[in-house]
Amino acid sequence: MPATFNHTSHAICGNAQHEKMEKKKMTEVKINELFVPKGTKRRGGKKLKKDNGVCIHEAGTPNAPAVNLARVQVNSPNSVVNGWHFSVDDKEAWQSFPLDEVAEHSGKREGNDTTVAIEIADKVTAGEYWRKAVDNAAWLAAWILRQKGHTKAVHKQNIWQHNDWSGKDCPRQIRKGNPVNWAAFVAKVNEYLAAMLAPASAPTPAPAPQPQPNKALVEAFVTRLYAASLDRAPDPEGFKGWVNALMNRALDPWQVARGIVLSDESIGQRETTEEWVKELYRALLGREPDVDGEQNWLARLYTDMSRVAVVDGILGSSEFSGVAAAMGF
Repeated sequence: MPATFNHTSHAICGNAQHEKMEKKKMTEVKINELFVPKGTKRRGGKKLKKDNGVCIHEAGTPNAPAVNLARVQVNSPNSVVNGWHFSVDDKEAWQSFPLDEVAEHSGKREGNDTTVAIEIADKVTAGEYWRKAVDNAAWLAAWILRQKGHTKAVHKQNIWQHNDWSGKDCPRQIRKGNPVNWAAFVAKVNEYLAAMLAPASAPTPAPAPQPQPNKALVEAFVTRLYAASLDRAPDPEGFKGWVNALMNRALDPWQVARGIVLSDESIGQRETTEEWVKELYRALLGREPDVDGEQNWLARLYTDMSRVAVVDGILGSSEFSGVAAAMGF
């Protein structure tokens, strides 16, 4: 193999395959706003007296999505007093009251004055629609609790059934285990709440940009490899290829040195073993060999070591690492 630049031949290529794992995103429910007009029968504007968390209802209105439940409150603000803060279905949530205002939803004064109401739009109480609507309600409950500073949902402390206040069989489907029972629903709320409260992973810092190699030293290194190993000046094409590969960090000094010193052209040189060791020192380290080092390598070559192993031995030395470091590697 001639000592001309050949990236494919000399680059070290890994063949390990990396499986990219994509973390599943947590459910996030879009919250729209359609507030009941303030100062109406439904929305008197009173502030909650204390924070007892959230109260879960089921609307009991077949075929009505969440947006319809929200519109009912806005379109008839003076017909009745009862109201609720949020309506949720399988796709989205609609907010009708601010989080700090009273809505008449529980059937008990304490429930109205202390909790935020969620109505699950039970237009269908089976299949994927209902499973997703209930799951979205759990996310919404967690979101509200988080806004109010809670770190865990506990039944009758900060998460309530409508039944807890009024005795009504509501939320009816969840109370009978469709699609999950109440304990599982509260557990799901806590799962979402924990995820919301978890600290965001710190972004992986971008690697520091590597300094540009010293072009003058890179060119001198390539020129020296040609002169010592091939006994000639570099041809323009080969010189440009090796220098560009080093400057762009496509190859490192260890790869370039092996590529030239162990090329067919270099191996075909008719020098003695003693001459070859001297040339190797000049090529790789830029100096004449010290007596002890030269004698050590010669002794190994005359017994059990190949020339390739000697090249790798010098390339693995701390002295050659210093040569590479001086160039910027």
